[in-house]
Amino acid sequence: MKFSFGKQVVWVLLLCSVTAFSADREYMQQLKARFAEQAQSVFYKYKLDNELVKSTPLKKFPEYSREEVETFLKEYLGNWYDGYDKTIAEYIDFYTTQPDQYTRTWLGLMESEEEKIKTVSPELRNVLRSLVFSNVLLLSYEAKESSTPLSIPSPIAQRYNCQIDKTIDDRFFLESQLRVAERYLSDLKNHFDEPSFQLAAFVLGAATVRKAENATPQTSRFEQIYPNIQHPSRDFYWAMCAAAFVWGKKEEWKAKGYPFSEIWETEKVLVNDTVYLEQVAAVLNLDKKEIKAYNPQFYNEFLLPGNTLVIPVNKKESFLLMKDSISSYKREMFFPEKEDSCYVFYRTNRGEYFRDLTRWFGPGLEEIKKINDFSSNVLPKYWDVFFRVPCKDSAYFAAFDHMTRSQKDAAAKGEEVKPDVSTQKQNKEPVAEKPAVPTGAKKIVYVVKSGDTLWAIGQKYKVSDTDIMRWNNIGSRIQPGQKLTIYTR
Repeated sequence: MKFSFGKQVVWVLLLCSVTAFSADREYMQQLKARFAEQAQSVFYKYKLDNELVKSTPLKKFPEYSREEVETFLKEYLGNWYDGYDKTIAEYIDFYTTQPDQYTRTWLGLMESEEEKIKTVSPELRNVLRSLVFSNVLLLSYEAKESSTPLSIPSPIAQRYNCQIDKTIDDRFFLESQLRVAERYLSDLKNHFDEPSFQLAAFVLGAATVRKAENATPQTSRFEQIYPNIQHPSRDFYWAMCAAAFVWGKKEEWKAKGYPFSEIWETEKVLVNDTVYLEQVAAVLNLDKKEIKAYNPQFYNEFLLPGNTLVIPVNKKESFLLMKDSISSYKREMFFPEKEDSCYVFYRTNRGEYFRDLTRWFGPGLEEIKKINDFSSNVLPKYWDVFFRVPCKDSAYFAAFDHMTRSQKDAAAKGEEVKPDVSTQKQNKEPVAEKPAVPTGAKKIVYVVKSGDTLWAIGQKYKVSDTDIMRWNNIGSRIQPGQKLTIYTR
């Protein structure tokens, strides 16, 4: 099942591609591992007739020429196509020489996601389809045993208000990923003139591309800055072009993907305690492999308060009723610490550094980075950072989210936390004790659990934490067992 160039085409490539490069074998191995992972895990999430798999092997793919590739890519990718390099042919050959099961899984998954991709603007549709299809958007961000970063780092997803949980490298969250990708690519037009450079900045990071651009005398094409790009995923561009060509030719080549349909009809629920996927699976009587397949972003199988979990629709009510049972299931085994601990999260502000967090919350830098899957020493602003604290102190630490810097410093020193004078001056008018109850709203009495914060409770019921405070005439601190009145539609 291997492509081959005609002899004349090979000689043309050898003579005309003086600046051509060879594919990065390490990057190819990462893509190959991703194909294998997809093919092995996909059956925990999708239904597929095994007899169909056995009875419909792929036929040998036909030969193609360089001219055919160039003509297609110019039309399909438009301005995003930046010229031919023989490395594209190497990746075409790579994609189409995968085992039948890998290739048909690959094609079938893309076909099942076509409706989502069609929601992207026509200008970006083909290039984003190609990025997804080439697995560029599916490589894990700081995944275990891998140095290849995700194309959309977490701070970028946060900037564009994309709801994510640690990573967005799975297909279930493709809508969110495409929405972010579309906005980010549009923004990069303001920083790079060449479309291929915009793509490179999107995948590799703007600083990496700018550095390579500055180190290259003539910079109008991707292949010119390629040698100066210091990044393990710099082959993404050739891989993307190759994937676009294979996708465009699949009908002509009669390469049909497996017809997948999902095992579950799904619903998203908000987690309000620190739990493991195994605890959820055991209490809800779910297959652990299936729940992992639907929630691949939790590669360490560990969920924190505020995370969104995907479960079957018919299990939603059970999940809401049995949250305490899930949290307590074999808790001594999963959480063997002598002192029961809970997680709180804190939203960072401009001008705050890791040293501030270690001073206020106690844990060292490495522990903070480990819990939050940070690799950089740069703390993103307006980012939710999780901390493990004794449950008895969780409400106290949760209150830090609403304090000024001076108040946090005082609290960390054990001093009295004085009211913020500047805020008092700005708010001379008395605040209404309770906001108006929304028309048709339903009254709910919520009992606060260990690790809860007003923000997380508000997210669950789609109300603001300020409203909860006013409805209940309380401050920002809450305690386990406390009852809160909430009005929700």
